[in-house]
Amino acid sequence: MERKNLKLSIIIPLYNKADSIAHTLQSVLGQNYSDFELIIVNDGSTDQSLQIVTQFSDPRIRLINQENQGVSAARNRGAQEACGEWLLFLDADDTLYPDAIQSLISLHIQYPFVAICSGNYITKFSNEKIIPTCSLSQTKLIDLPFKQRWFRKWYLRLGSFMCAKKLFLQIGGFKKNIAWGEDIYFTNKLIEGQTIAYTTSIIMCYERRYSSLSKKQFPLQQCIAWHLIPKSSDLYRQLTDAELIGKDILWNILKGRIQNASHLIIKNIKYAPLISFALIWRLWLRSSNYVMKQFKSQ
Repeated sequence: MERKNLKLSIIIPLYNKADSIAHTLQSVLGQNYSDFELIIVNDGSTDQSLQIVTQFSDPRIRLINQENQGVSAARNRGAQEACGEWLLFLDADDTLYPDAIQSLISLHIQYPFVAICSGNYITKFSNEKIIPTCSLSQTKLIDLPFKQRWFRKWYLRLGSFMCAKKLFLQIGGFKKNIAWGEDIYFTNKLIEGQTIAYTTSIIMCYERRYSSLSKKQFPLQQCIAWHLIPKSSDLYRQLTDAELIGKDILWNILKGRIQNASHLIIKNIKYAPLISFALIWRLWLRSSNYVMKQFKSQ
């Protein structure tokens, strides 16, 4: 059945998530707000993921099967097929809170002129530890998103926001040749020059216990740092990019991938002072936050 008047399309890329996909789908289909379509792009799963999905019978579900092309291609395919004016990308191992969609729709009604509506989210670790991520204390407009990100007051994670499909198409969607950090690359590109509506409501749960990409090794050219150049006119965008590059350089050094680290250093040598400042600032910020927490606990 064609849905021409849908407000929102929720897109889930699926590849070998048999352990989590049922929980994710239950969180979406159990929303208090029901006027949406759910697009699941099965990216060539080889486990029981597809069989689990087909057990769900709901007219809002649209299942798309394709050969394995990677998570970015799957998300882009979902967006191309979407009927909604707004898109929400959710990973197949994360979950939405019951009133997540209603909270984002209400935010859009309050601020109809913005193209991104975001909310708070929690991170859940394998030891069941749960941490709220954004520290902004009131619903508001964010005019300088990279500044808020740099000072760790606000983050944008897939699943915690919806964006206008028009904006998604305008920036070209997800970059298919990035396998590690493609979500950060996308959200950074998405928010540049945008005013963002934010609600303190918890939208989703980021399940770190299912995260596996960080354990894999990708070619340097498929990592986010290779594609970043910290030359934006926005200082805080520069610092954000510089930090990502610096972290990747350190990560490769610690893993003994000296050649990769050398390539990144040579590629970004002109930005060395900026990268160094970004890392030093972050280290100081983390240390000071830890000290303050310890002081308050006494």
